[in-house]
Amino acid sequence: MKKLLYFTLLICFTSCVKVYKVEPLLNNYNENLEFKIKNISIRKTYQTGGGIITANKGYRFVEMDLDIFNRTNVDRKINYRDFYLLDFETKNKFPLQWNQPRGPILWMGKKEKEIKSDKIKKRRLVFIFPQDRKPKFLIVGDELVEIPYKS
Repeated sequence: MKKLLYFTLLICFTSCVKVYKVEPLLNNYNENLEFKIKNISIRKTYQTGGGIITANKGYRFVEMDLDIFNRTNVDRKINYRDFYLLDFETKNKFPLQWNQPRGPILWMGKKEKEIKSDKIKKRRLVFIFPQDRKPKFLIVGDELVEIPYKS
């Protein structure tokens, strides 16, 4: 039992996670859905239910926690393939790798999901991004959204 505990603590300390606070500003996904970026985490390894995934050399995983709001009285669809991180220096777009519900259970979510009327979806979007840069822009559909980091 002690060995398992030590191994778990070792994994936690070696994952080197940077967490950035973000101003929770409301952005439009489209005319019916809005979203807020809650926070951003950057890490080298990503633990899943089946093991640990390590980013390729020179890259890191970027986790972006979102709240997505459907304030209409009709169920709406969201396509997570519309989300990209933009490297503003090189103009490269980095697509979403996967999304998942926020919380202790790690399972991969569908790329397209329905949001019930007057409901909020809490999702974690995971991207792969160059390690020497902090993501500053998110592309959602055709819109460029600046990530509002807190000082």
